[in-house]
Amino acid sequence: MKNLEQLKSSMQEVIERLEAERKRQLAAFKLIQKLLVIPIILFVAAAASMLIIPQFWYLAIALMVGASALLGWMYVQQLQKPKQLYREQFKSQFFKEMVANFYPSMHYQPNNYVPKVDFYKSHLFHGKANEGYTGEDYFSGVVAGMNMRFSEVNAQQLVGKNEVTLFNGIFMVLDIQTQLKGATFIVPDNYEQWLGQLAVKIQDQLDVLREGDLLHLDNAPDFENKFAIYSTNTPEAKMILTQELIDSVLWIRETFESQISLAFQDQQLYIAIPLGHERLFEPELNKSLTADNEMLQRIFAELKSCFDLIHKLPLDQLRKTKN
Repeated sequence: MKNLEQLKSSMQEVIERLEAERKRQLAAFKLIQKLLVIPIILFVAAAASMLIIPQFWYLAIALMVGASALLGWMYVQQLQKPKQLYREQFKSQFFKEMVANFYPSMHYQPNNYVPKVDFYKSHLFHGKANEGYTGEDYFSGVVAGMNMRFSEVNAQQLVGKNEVTLFNGIFMVLDIQTQLKGATFIVPDNYEQWLGQLAVKIQDQLDVLREGDLLHLDNAPDFENKFAIYSTNTPEAKMILTQELIDSVLWIRETFESQISLAFQDQQLYIAIPLGHERLFEPELNKSLTADNEMLQRIFAELKSCFDLIHKLPLDQLRKTKN
């Protein structure tokens, strides 16, 4: 496997081409920023004219509305275009090649995401993503002999008249190749508070657990302080929850600084990692690809963490789990 410096060396031509594109889009971004002053001046002028020549108030209001619409259009549409164009070029030309070099068994699709059916099958979230289900950066393939897929996912739900975030973060599905007889869930101990406006009793959140039991681990107090465990098959859950798995879950939680949740059911392990920050693997328009290694190192570290997570899990043990 190449290191990041070797990858940069072998892709120097692509990096230089992207750097030229970045500079073009940065110049366009700065130009639009300067042009934003035009609708602002028009808006101020319209407001001032209402005081100076109030008999033409209707013209001033029309100008204010037009200036506001122009400002909104320039800010929302035009100001984001340079960033979006550069992002698309970066993902398709450099990041895709990075994934192929470091994780050749994975197929990467920048504009795809984990299907909604997988999200629902996890039973980690109550209700439907009826206000939108989107995502990006979809990875699928084989790691450590296990079929898996993951992406960033954003799911929105309507609660009353309010649109709330059902989930925003990394969602993973791993095929553990063992048919589980029950369903076991590891969720944050403060699950009800974490769900915010969606919170009700845990049994109502996880429909599949209405007949399940709340488990306690006497030999893992740190884990007990951070997570609650529910299962519809207690003996199976105890076989799953080895010390190796407990250590892995704590490592994932600490590495991503996130209130993670896991679900074991059927032949799948589902992992939900909420993210409270900007999207992963995103290039920065104001960071040079040739003069500054900080951005590429950050993106590489984010990518590595996702795959380190999979290698950290006791996969062989999960495959052998039987009642």
